[in-house]
Amino acid sequence: MTSNLGQVIEESESVEVEFNIYSKDTNDPLERVEVQFIFDGAPAPRFTNSDGYVRIEIPKRDDIDIVIKKEGFKDLNRTINLKADINRTITYLLERDENYSSYNLYGDGFSNGMLIKRVSSSRGRYSFSYGELRDSSVNNPFLKFNMDELVNEESEYEILDSSEGKPFELIERIGLSTDSVSAEMNAIMSQENKIYTYNSALSEGGAFADTSVFHKYSDGKWNRHIIGKQPSKLQALELSESWSLDNVFLEYPRTPLKLGQSWNLDHVFWSSGDGVIDSSVQATLEKITEYEGQPAALISLDGYISYIEADRNENSDTTQDISLSTKAINNLQREFYADYAEEYILSTIKKTMVGDLYYNEFTLNDGSMKEKKPKLYNLIIEIYREIIDDPELAFYSLSEIEEIVDEEIDSHSVLDEVIEILESKEDSNTDNKNDNLKQEVTVSGKVYRSLQKPIDLYQEAEGIFKIAQGSDTAALDVVYRYSIVKG
Repeated sequence: MTSNLGQVIEESESVEVEFNIYSKDTNDPLERVEVQFIFDGAPAPRFTNSDGYVRIEIPKRDDIDIVIKKEGFKDLNRTINLKADINRTITYLLERDENYSSYNLYGDGFSNGMLIKRVSSSRGRYSFSYGELRDSSVNNPFLKFNMDELVNEESEYEILDSSEGKPFELIERIGLSTDSVSAEMNAIMSQENKIYTYNSALSEGGAFADTSVFHKYSDGKWNRHIIGKQPSKLQALELSESWSLDNVFLEYPRTPLKLGQSWNLDHVFWSSGDGVIDSSVQATLEKITEYEGQPAALISLDGYISYIEADRNENSDTTQDISLSTKAINNLQREFYADYAEEYILSTIKKTMVGDLYYNEFTLNDGSMKEKKPKLYNLIIEIYREIIDDPELAFYSLSEIEEIVDEEIDSHSVLDEVIEILESKEDSNTDNKNDNLKQEVTVSGKVYRSLQKPIDLYQEAEGIFKIAQGSDTAALDVVYRYSIVKG
């Protein structure tokens, strides 16, 4: 009887098992780690305290399977030999699961006195075509235009005033700033597919080279002015544009993010006055990695923007201070007009004048030129009169009349007048065009965000534009790449 009771007591004995559970990465104790035993009749899961410790009493057995779980860490499966470990406290290290870990990319935000250096490079590549190659003619030329613009800049930002991690006043000190443009245009203006090629290359200091700009956020927007001097017309135009700190430093959520989590960046790429009709630009936390030896989060940028932007006509008093890309385009345009005027328009005028003088006719007197181009008409009439007054005209050969007409056209600067007419026609078309530009922009890029301080170590963004301005204008393709490296 006694021996049977002893056997029952022995079989009902329990075992206490103690666990200390730490993070493998930091060696810190982990709270609320779930320890679950795997067998029939096992006790309910237990959880570690703030010291990473838990004690569990289980029925005595030789060995037992357990699963240890905590969100953000990989599950740990182990088999405990109770005979060997019965009088020991068991320590386990949990490895982080990057698929569930959360990361604070906002950090502490910006603080007073913070200095952030930036080295940036942006490249715009523009490609434009007009007309149909197979149907090209004098009246319908085929034009193909390409331009590359490269802007390099080095600057430093000093945060003067901030609150809750957001800056409200800062100084931007711009050192190196260069802008260079190379452009090429090909034109085909005849059925023989004769190709005219024009090139333009310009380089100068950027609009804000060696300046300091004060930025202040008030009434829901950023206001800017150059410190210590009056801005040029181009600088004033740039300063008047909408500007946000987010355009330089991406804004991050204040709550921790998990891998694969996204947030909206529409406001970084456009402001409320840009005429956006549809957009979705997302940033996504892709992985935790390194950038040049520094712990960093790799973030992808992806999305699109559709907007309508009205044509902006520059005031006449700003024409002396226009952007470098506009100057390059104007150079190409003038070269094109010079060739077009000389090869086609002026040659037609010469041919008509020579024929009229040789056969004693006046076929230009149809009223059209007199009404639409009075200055050119008066120049030609003056040439007619001067040649007709020559008493030897009736005895000149056709080739001699051609030489006289060439000399008179040159001396009266008829070519310059034709070029001026073409340029003024272009200006008139621009001024009277009320169509808005519909633009489709595909955005992509990547960012390396420091995990040690609230700055982006590297940014790279690309925007591919599709622009249409009516059925008579071909699409304008623009690839814009922008990269920033900060220290």
